[in-house]
Amino acid sequence: QDDARHVLSESFRNVRSSIFFMPYEGPRPKTFLITSAIPNEGKSTISANLAITMALAGTRTLLIDGDLRRGALRDAFGISSQIGFSEVLQQELNWRQVVVPTSYPNLFLLPRGKTIGQPSEYLLRESTDQLLRELYDHYDYIIIDSAPVLAADDATSLAPKIDATLFVVRLSHTSARLSRKSLEL
Repeated sequence: QDDARHVLSESFRNVRSSIFFMPYEGPRPKTFLITSAIPNEGKSTISANLAITMALAGTRTLLIDGDLRRGALRDAFGISSQIGFSEVLQQELNWRQVVVPTSYPNLFLLPRGKTIGQPSEYLLRESTDQLLRELYDHYDYIIIDSAPVLAADDATSLAPKIDATLFVVRLSHTSARLSRKSLEL
């Protein structure tokens, strides 16, 4: 909110305004999956800052660390909890037990939790569909930071269950070939 890098802050506000006011056929998207082709393209940075910007507009926003192998949002927000999304997917805990408020009003975080093997198997389950329906009713916007498309099957397993996917490409980092292949998947 008080970032001296005005251009960066305004860029996120522009993305937020596009989401809020873009003409849609049908209902507006409420759930967003943020992914990229490969690691280190900035998807977690985009996810976190977009969620902050949306929450600052007064919308009740949930940010989910859905990168179940290398999630970094817990550390970025200074959350100490070691449990989270992976335990919810395994039906060990209810999501209400692990969602934590952040230092930003209206912004809540569902941290990654412990790493689990084959997360996409959990993402494909009916219990995940039920979880998303519950979250959908409880928050104005849900932003899910996912694993890169070419690193794991998680994004391609989860994307059909989400209203919209934002694909992050880092300039001079990712080849057009890898981006194209990821978008096809």
